[in-house]
Amino acid sequence: MLISKKAQQISVLYFGAVNALTLFFISFSAKAAELGVPIPGSNGTSEASYGEYIESAYGFAMKLGIGLTTLMIIYAGYKYMTSQGNPTAINEAKDIIVGSLSGFALLLLIYWVLDLLDLPKHYPAGTTTP
Repeated sequence: MLISKKAQQISVLYFGAVNALTLFFISFSAKAAELGVPIPGSNGTSEASYGEYIESAYGFAMKLGIGLTTLMIIYAGYKYMTSQGNPTAINEAKDIIVGSLSGFALLLLIYWVLDLLDLPKHYPAGTTTP
């Protein structure tokens, strides 16, 4: 049984409106979150701000990104050396190198944006930046 195009459009609009209204009213019941959990790896005695959480998560992502970029470049170099002149394998190796370096460049761009935003990571709550 096929549904007409008009009926499909109406059902998509209906379900979209129901979902939008549901999300709208659920957002009223949400309360501001207070971080009372220390950052993993810290001494566990101090509470962390949002900026500290972002800084910690970015530090982990940067370490992971450096490691993965290094491994992918090594793998691509091995693939390039063992390609034996096969143009497909050579292009795959080049694509892997370009992809891993562009991913690392994206991590560096994120660092630049976070530095530009100057998240309040080292300032006590309730104070402004100097």
